[in-house]
Amino acid sequence: MQLLLIMLREPNCLVLDEPTNHLDIDSLEILEAELERFSGTVTFVSHDRYFLDRIADGIVEVSEGEVHRHEGGYSDWRRSAFQHAPADASARQQFS
Repeated sequence: MQLLLIMLREPNCLVLDEPTNHLDIDSLEILEAELERFSGTVTFVSHDRYFLDRIADGIVEVSEGEVHRHEGGYSDWRRSAFQHAPADASARQQFS
């Protein structure tokens, strides 16, 4: 409800922390539709890989003191991370 009230004010930037937590399917679909219609910038943290695939157009990864930007959603990030992982099997396994 609070997000709806904020979006009615027509902000140009939203910062969301785990926006899909505790949502039922209907609420999730409404959230996704509204975020797709939103013309501003949305920055969010999410562990919901399906949400990331549907909504994200870029992922910022922070790992071992370095920051990397990847184009696309979760699946794109996963392919990119797998391609750049060290060649040994144990390191590649974390991305499988």
